[in-house]
This record gives sequence, C-alpha cells and structure tokens, in this order.
Amino acid sequence: MDTRENRDTGGEDVRKRASRGIGWSGIQQIANNGMAFLTYGLLARLLPPGDFGLLAFASVFTAFLQLFIDQGIADAVVQRTETRAGHFSAAFWFNMAVSGALSAVLCLVSGPIASITHQPGLAGILRGLAPLLVLSALGGIHASILKRRLEFKLLAIQNLVCTMAGGLAAVISAFSGLGVWSLVIQQLTYSSLAAVMLWWAEPWRPDLSFSRQDLKDLAPFAMHITSSAFLDFFNRRSDDFLIGCFLGPAVLGYYSLAYRLLLTFTRLINSPFNVVAFSAFSRLQSDAGELRRFFNQLTHLTGAVAFPVFLGLAAIAPEFLTAMFGQRWAMAAPVLRILCFVGILHCVAFLHGALLRAVGRAGWQMWFTLGGALTNVIGFYCFVHWGVLYVAGWYVASAYLWLAADLGMIRRVLGHSTLSYLGRFTGPVLKGLGVAGAVLLLHAAIPASAPALWRFAAEAAAAVTVFACTNPSLVFNPLGTLREIAAK
Repeated sequence: MDTRENRDTGGEDVRKRASRGIGWSGIQQIANNGMAFLTYGLLARLLPPGDFGLLAFASVFTAFLQLFIDQGIADAVVQRTETRAGHFSAAFWFNMAVSGALSAVLCLVSGPIASITHQPGLAGILRGLAPLLVLSALGGIHASILKRRLEFKLLAIQNLVCTMAGGLAAVISAFSGLGVWSLVIQQLTYSSLAAVMLWWAEPWRPDLSFSRQDLKDLAPFAMHITSSAFLDFFNRRSDDFLIGCFLGPAVLGYYSLAYRLLLTFTRLINSPFNVVAFSAFSRLQSDAGELRRFFNQLTHLTGAVAFPVFLGLAAIAPEFLTAMFGQRWAMAAPVLRILCFVGILHCVAFLHGALLRAVGRAGWQMWFTLGGALTNVIGFYCFVHWGVLYVAGWYVASAYLWLAADLGMIRRVLGHSTLSYLGRFTGPVLKGLGVAGAVLLLHAAIPASAPALWRFAAEAAAAVTVFACTNPSLVFNPLGTLREIAAK
C-alpha cells in the first residue's frame, strides 16, 4: 500500500493541494450538476410528478440503509493521521458484508413496506434499487483512499463520466416508455460504472485476511460518524416520508423537485469546499493557526457565493421552474422559495461539520444532529397535516433555531469570536440582496404576457450581471482566487 498520505506535510503544502482539489471538485460539481440538471429537465417533461415522488419515497428507505455503508468506516479511513494496509482491507470487507446483508433485507421487506404505506408500486422499485447498496460498498474504500491523498481530479472525472452515462440511460429508458423505472436505471447505471472506475483509478486491492484489531482501530470514530449520519437522515428525510404517507406521491414529487434543486445548488457551491475541507482539516488538525486561517478563508468564500445564489434563486423561482421543467411544475415554486433560505445555512454549516469530524469532535456533531432531528421530526409530523408549505417552513425555522449551538461548537474548536465570524458575512448578505433586488425590479418591468422562457432569460441575465459586478475576482479569475487562498 502506498503510504504517501502518511508522510508529514506542512500546512502550506496541504493548503496548496487542497486549493487544487477545490478547483477540480468545482469543475466536477459544475459539470456533474449541469449534466444532472439537463437530464432532470428532460425527464421532468417526459414523466409525471408522481413518478418522481414514488422514487423519492423509495429512496427514503435505500438512503437509510446506505448510511451504514457510505458513512463511518469510510470517513474513518480519511480522518486517521496514520494508517496501515490492514485498516483498508478490514474496512472494505466489513462494508461488503454489511451491504450484502442489507440488500437482502430490503428485498425481503419490500412487500410489507408497500402494504403498510399503501403504495403497491413501491415493492418493485425497492427491489430494483437494492443492488445499489452492494455497488456503493464495492468502490467506497477506493474513493476514501483517493480523498485521503487529495486526488480529487480522478474523482471529478469519475463522477462526471458516471453522471453522463446514468443520465443517458435514463433518458433513453424514458423515451422507451419505461416510466418510473427510467429513474431506477439511472441510479443503477451510475453506481455500476462508478465501482468499475474507482477500481481502475486506485490500484489498491483488499487482502483476503481480516483483522478485528484493524477494524477496532476505526470503530470509535466510525460509530460517531454513523450515529450522526443516522440522526441526520431523520433530520433531512423524515419530511419525504411523511409527505409521501399523508399527502401522496404527486405532492411529494413537487416537494422533491424543490428539494432536489436545493441540493443541486448547495452541492455546486459547497461540495468542492466540503469534500476537500474534511481531508485538508484532518491534515491540519495539529496546526491550530493554519487550521483557523484555512477555515476562515473557506467559509468567507462559500458565503460570497451562497447568499447571492440562493437569494437570487428565491426571487426567480417561478420563471425558473416554468422555463426549465414546464408549466406543470410551477406549483413547486413556493416550496423552492422557502427552502432557499435554508440553502444559505447549509452551505456554510457543512464546513462546520467537516471541521468537527476532522478534529475528532464527531461526538459533538452527533448530539447536535440529535437535537435537530428531534425538532424536525416532531415539527414535520405536526405541520404535514396543514400542507407541504408548512413542512418546508418548519424545515427552515428549525435550522436557524439550532444555529447558536452550531456556532458555539465552532467557537470552542477555533477559539474565535462569534460576532467577528458572523461579521464576515455582511458583504455577502448585501451582495445577495442586490442580486434579488435586480431580479424583482426587472420582474416588475417585464409584461406578464411575455413568454416564460424570455422572462427567465432576462431575469437570470440581470442576476448574473449583478453577481459578476460585485464579485469580479471570483467570477473572472476563480483559479487566481484559489491560488491566493493557498498563498496566504
């Protein structure tokens, strides 16, 4: 096993490699989500909202089981300061055993789940998605090794190719009349190709031996991460489950589109920083000054993008949905507008989670996530009977209620002032209000009879122009901005 990741590297070297990783992850996210967005737009015109709602309902169950594979052990491999070959083999075989068992369980319980939820079509979808668990485990440790070495160029290429292949398979299937199964085929194609490409990109191969001690070394950190992910699942997916149960697949289809767009824009903004940040923070955890400096730079950069993007999206939501997905999806606009306000918080708070995991404070994150999960689940259950807008509203309110506790944990780790930290976002807030204001002014000036596509194009052009004028270096010289972060 190549032990390059165990060599001592200075803070400056880690920041430079992380900055390059941000660049590659950014390219991946733009291309990845751009391709996924185009695919989703085509599928939204070919398939009814109920199909998307049914898949979102099924994904609640598969996502829950996948927590035990994608989280915990894989993150422990990245976080450890020192590793040996046995750690990787133990993690791989553990994940394979767990994924095989969970896949079989999902097939067995698919029928009862469909009966209990009164969704007959759910059983077949669940059985069709069951192989995803094994496919995820096949390449999970290989991906962790690449992340540990900050090899994000390879991961970016892999994700882009898999997204393109999955999207192409889904569109062909939808044109062939396969309906909701087009969405299942998309996920299976992506995961199958991802596993193959990860094995090709990373030469490490698991030994046939299995050491309990190696697994025990990873277990403490992995248990905290898995517990946090388990709680975060209820925090983020209980709304889908309750909407599917009480309001039906069609309403869930509208909600899932709005939430998918929230995730798409969040990933575009956040994922390049978040994925790289966890690896970089882990390498810098013994250098408090470098860790604080790099964290502050990333959060400021994230906020500079997040506030204008989400405030602008909230302003342009109706025209955006109608132009991109068709008139029948306009009903999702009010939900999207509400969720935009939690998107801002998610972009910055995800870096908080990466920091806590990297410095070995995963237990703090677990308790924080527990509080948020309890608040969300109780609120969702109370508000779902009033309608989907109340569910979305409570999701936003609950996130901001827990912000003080989140900021307190970060203050204890970094030792900075919370007020000075929040003060860094004054500029991004004003720039975001400028973007939203430009969109709303233009919206009032354009006649209501104008075609939706033309109205969207004009408002989007105004938003991009204001954003570019207020963030020239970020828009016109993004690589230079990243080099500047590495040099500071």
